[in-house]
Amino acid sequence: MNVVRSEIAKLTSLRSTWVYAILLVGSIAGPVVLMGLFASDSTTDFHWNDLLIAGDLFQMLAIIYAAASTSRDLAHGMHGQAFLTQPQRWNWLAAKMLVTGVFVLVLLAVSIGISLVVAPVFGLHLDSSGATSILWAVLIGYPLYAVAAVGLAALVRSQIAAVGLPIVWMLIVEQLLASAAMIYEFLRPVAQLLPNTTFGSLTTGFAFYDYIHTGWAGAAVLIGWLVVLCGLGFLANQKRDVK
Repeated sequence: MNVVRSEIAKLTSLRSTWVYAILLVGSIAGPVVLMGLFASDSTTDFHWNDLLIAGDLFQMLAIIYAAASTSRDLAHGMHGQAFLTQPQRWNWLAAKMLVTGVFVLVLLAVSIGISLVVAPVFGLHLDSSGATSILWAVLIGYPLYAVAAVGLAALVRSQIAAVGLPIVWMLIVEQLLASAAMIYEFLRPVAQLLPNTTFGSLTTGFAFYDYIHTGWAGAAVLIGWLVVLCGLGFLANQKRDVK
């Protein structure tokens, strides 16, 4: 518990934490306010997909925050101090993953709550159909993306690589592979393992590509990525010397 309290104290004492908190909450609630301001009718129906229209932005900001904060700790030798004060090397990294995941989850819940309160003020009527599956997907998925980013940062250690690799993968590499698999069937076994495309099928309820896993199979793909990235992060943390 001491290591968790230490991570919480470090989290709340940094100004950058509050900057990211504002950005993360605003990324979900901000577009809902804009939708209400520019709605043409006095009462407009909108769905959960509309409420989470900027969910991808929240996801990226969560990944950037998790990767940047972890690589910053490594760059400043914070893990070295942890090795001296904690019984096992993995303790600090596990605490970092836990605190980061909970932090992202709390901000996501706050941003959704603000959106639900603000929407009726601007005449937006929320259609709750399909809410359960979407909510479960994002409330579990977004924090776990942040946890995986902590594992990646522990593996690569470079702040540029830890932040840049997942963003380039999500925005460029994965999009190219998913599109190419529509044309070249030999790429489909690889495309079936694409994490962000699979996650999109879980949050929307349908697959953008007919070969993408949905339901529990899609969840298994995401869990596999999480286990691999976190496992490699723990392994690197265990084996590498402190510089």
